[in-house]
Amino acid sequence: MKKLFANLSHSPPASIYIQREFAKQNIKRLFLVSIFSLFMLSTIFFINLYAHTDTTYNFKDYKGYVICYILIIALNIFTLIYAFKHRRKQAISFEQTKKINAIIFLYVWITLLSSCYISNYDQQSHGQIVIYLVYDFLCSCVVIIPLRKTMIPILFCTILLSIAIIFNSNFITSGQFNLILLLLITVLTLSLNYLNYHIMKQHLEQNQRLVEEKQVSKMLTKELRAAAYTDELTNLSNRRGYLHHLDYLQTQLPCKMTVLMIDIDCFKKYNDYYGHAYGDIVLAKVASTLHDLCTGPNRFASRWGGEEFLVLLQNHTKNEVHRFYKQFLNRINSYHIQHVASETADYLTFSIGGNSQTIIHVDDMNTCILHADEAQYMVKHSTKNDFVLMENGKIISMSDSIAQYQ
Repeated sequence: MKKLFANLSHSPPASIYIQREFAKQNIKRLFLVSIFSLFMLSTIFFINLYAHTDTTYNFKDYKGYVICYILIIALNIFTLIYAFKHRRKQAISFEQTKKINAIIFLYVWITLLSSCYISNYDQQSHGQIVIYLVYDFLCSCVVIIPLRKTMIPILFCTILLSIAIIFNSNFITSGQFNLILLLLITVLTLSLNYLNYHIMKQHLEQNQRLVEEKQVSKMLTKELRAAAYTDELTNLSNRRGYLHHLDYLQTQLPCKMTVLMIDIDCFKKYNDYYGHAYGDIVLAKVASTLHDLCTGPNRFASRWGGEEFLVLLQNHTKNEVHRFYKQFLNRINSYHIQHVASETADYLTFSIGGNSQTIIHVDDMNTCILHADEAQYMVKHSTKNDFVLMENGKIISMSDSIAQYQ
């Protein structure tokens, strides 16, 4: 459970997650807005440019008009290139999120101010304010920005354009309609902005909760599976864990396998003399030693039952098997575990039997284990505190003291 809460603590807070998702959505939407804007602005610009040059109007009077058009077109070209580069990104850092938000906020201000200036000229020349109304809608409803950030630029530009319309010479003919339309559209777009943002935010918060619940479920499943495959006392694999390991072993076949059966000598007497609590400590120390020695990919250790342990050594030579046996004993001896009730020695000893053979099918493991158990039986019922190694059921390594009993 500690691992579970540790992993959840590394998941991004809801606010950061929402900001990142908004940034992803805004990049995609900004890409579409830029394409639409370039098409619309280019078309209207050339139409108006042709209309102005074909009349008696002085072109110098429209320098600001042309400059605003060029500025807003250049801005949309920049945002189109930027959005095109980043629109397919799945992972966005917090720093990138802040940068995207800054670009969008700048885009909103520049487009609204430019379109306000352009629509002022359009109102004077053509009696319409279409450009500003379009950008009022795009900046409020298409791009996802909280109302507190869009309200200031929209209201500021709307007030400027409203004043310009009121004091325009054609206010009586077309200005009144445009002013009413401007105010209605502004109220409508701000309302839609509020609804759009909060609906999207609720949706993302729900998604965040689902992701967190999925992580919890995944981690719990993983921990429950691990608990089912692990012996509670020793933290080594249990019998079920061994069977699960066989599924992995099937992908490695054929291979040479050495099975070691390790049994603590006179462990019942140890429990009777020292108590079961100390007996559990001994089992945990033995298991910890086996765990440390079996961290490699070709080694596996499990508690086979009681005081008996099973070790699998994959593709090990005879010398490597003996080296493992010596390393295990040296580690255990370094603990200086006394066993005065033992018939063999005053310290903890082990009877170990092993068998090596080529495993072609996973069922061959049963035969290999039976031969290893047979080798351990020879040790157990002779001198104890020794090691017998077989290969395909035939003895290849045995001490002289054990040989005397055979």
